[in-house]
Amino acid sequence: DSLGAERREELMQNGFAGRRAFDELTWLLRPTTYFDLSDTLSLELGGSLASVPEQGRRWLYGVDLTLRHQPGTSRFYQGLVLGSEWIWNDEEFLDVDFDPDPLVEVLGDKRFARSGGYAYSEVFLGRRYSLGARYDYAEELAGPKAVQTSYSAFATWNPSEFHRLRLQVDEIHAPDLHDD
Repeated sequence: DSLGAERREELMQNGFAGRRAFDELTWLLRPTTYFDLSDTLSLELGGSLASVPEQGRRWLYGVDLTLRHQPGTSRFYQGLVLGSEWIWNDEEFLDVDFDPDPLVEVLGDKRFARSGGYAYSEVFLGRRYSLGARYDYAEELAGPKAVQTSYSAFATWNPSEFHRLRLQVDEIHAPDLHDD
């Protein structure tokens, strides 16, 4: 109940003790489907839509896909996964002020349409080990369109079905900041 609306804690501090109406709740639609492309190849495809219908100040749209290859002639836990997700955020910010000086006049209501996403690849070397790479792209939600990107490489060890240890190295590029 906090997408495009006040959080419950903030409402409680302002004396709200009731319940929200249905048109004040966050609604999420998440269709997904799965296709067997061959005996060793499958595809998952999904989409997302989230909003608060009454206010309509924020709409989130997303699409994702995952392609899995599990060779039938090799050991059961070997294979390759390629995945990607992209999200679009269309949001209205009320009384936007981008200047850190509190004496600067407020710019008023502004609407920003921004997007971001990621893509990754992971190779499974057996039941417990995998190697992978990932790319991330994100635009600043409001204000001037600033883009942050990152590149990652990782190695994963699963000592059991309940534990996962991952060594990951990231390279981050962000405007007006030192790259990490």
